[in-house]
Amino acid sequence: MKNIKTIVIVVLLTTIILMATDFFEFEKPNKASQYPPSLDFKAAVESAMDEILPDKVLNLLWKNTFHWLTLFESVDGFVQTIVGTGTVTLDGNDVVLATSAVANDSVDLAKEPSWLGLATFSQRSFMRSAVVVNSITSQEIYIKVGRSDTQGYGFKIINGSLYGTTHSGTTESTVLLQTISISTAYQLEARYLPSDKVVFFVDTIEKGVLTTNLPSPAVTANDKLMTLRVKTTTTAARNMQVSYFEYLQRRNILQ
Repeated sequence: MKNIKTIVIVVLLTTIILMATDFFEFEKPNKASQYPPSLDFKAAVESAMDEILPDKVLNLLWKNTFHWLTLFESVDGFVQTIVGTGTVTLDGNDVVLATSAVANDSVDLAKEPSWLGLATFSQRSFMRSAVVVNSITSQEIYIKVGRSDTQGYGFKIINGSLYGTTHSGTTESTVLLQTISISTAYQLEARYLPSDKVVFFVDTIEKGVLTTNLPSPAVTANDKLMTLRVKTTTTAARNMQVSYFEYLQRRNILQ
């Protein structure tokens, strides 16, 4: 993002200089340098921006970012792992992961495209999602980039407590963000900076930071863009509703 901002600023400054040169005489600098700028000057700059910036920004986004978003119109193409007789269903508003009423049964839903090559923990990335749960007791839930119980980052719910989580592939770190309520939608966001930290937000408010046990930046490919998991630790069913999952990452190949 810093590179994009820098380039945009350079383009704007260059445009202003060129427009000033082309449309205003140097022996009359007051027309170009007056404040507020003249209408002719502003129109010239705006015209150049309209011509240059759309292609420039599109090019930068295409070459430098990787973006994936699902609203769960379908679960075709997702990997489902079910222990017991749980289900993954769509209700028109979200995807619902529901366990059976047997202790330690679980339901996982993951997106893990083959040969992707773009997703990596070596680059800065962000994730967002929105979730609702039907219980605040006897449950274990993950909403993550990467794998649910190993390398990755995201969110973890144990009973009624919401945590930020990072996992190096060997060890997990967690930070308590807040307690949660039944049938309440929570907007979750995590921002990952390789070898530095993950910052966690709930309903757009920063709630916690982790700097330990981050995913290894040496791993060049992450085969799981998203993992959702709900597990019951009692003899009662547990479910989680997720309306969307979004992932944005700085690219590291095909520059």
